[in-house]
Amino acid sequence: MVWADEHDAVLVSTDREFGRRRTKNAIGHHIWLKCLDWEASEVLELYLDQVVELLRGRRDVTARVSKDAGIQASSDWQ
Repeated sequence: MVWADEHDAVLVSTDREFGRRRTKNAIGHHIWLKCLDWEASEVLELYLDQVVELLRGRRDVTARVSKDAGIQASSDWQ
């Protein structure tokens, strides 16, 4: 996550525990795909334009993306 933030990159993962931690402590841009690994490209493709717009202009944010629930964003620090 730190490397991605320092290189102005977006980290994309399907890892549930990592996603939960990043939701509570957003660092950089993280897209948490809440799906099975083999569904990841399909889910991201469905919402890619909206995710890009959400991340644009924001510093620290985790975007949770799922086929059923759409996009939810968190910038909280707990």
